Amino acid sequence: MDQATYDKKMLNFLTQSGAKSLRYPFTDYNETMRAMLEKKSTLFNSKTGESFKVIRVVPPRIYGQVKLHKNDHPIRPVIAFCTHPSYKIAAFLADWFKGITTFSPQYAIKNSILLADELCKKRFSKGSILFSIDEISMFTRILVKFTTALMIKMLRDDG
Repeated sequence: MDQATYDKKMLNFLTQSGAKSLRYPFTDYNETMRAMLEKKSTLFNSKTGESFKVIRVVPPRIYGQVKLHKNDHPIRPVIAFCTHPSYKIAAFLADWFKGITTFSPQYAIKNSILLADELCKKRFSKGSILFSIDEISMFTRILVKFTTALMIKMLRDDG
């Protein structure tokens, strides 16, 4: 796909989804994050906190991943948050949570190779069909209050 076609698809997607340009005080947010990381914490020391600080803060970027396996090659939007001020601490906290609790997703496969390995171990009747279900905006529809309450319960249950 050439650049002009890609650009047109992205613009079409953004227009059809009702996307709007926003102004966000990223510098202020980054300063707030930096101040928080300088405070004493039971989760990490000042050296660890220093490693979470983002030097060059840039707003998250959107790009479109082209779905080559579908007709008309629609675009799947992807937001790259790796330059966001809270990206590193979010990754740290996710690992910390998994390590301190017994949380283990029941149905999770890291990649297509592991999926293929798992499927090879199974027996399927003749005529079986493998299909996948596209979830639309799945993570944006999970309520933060519900998730937070669930995480707190898991932390309490695991002592």
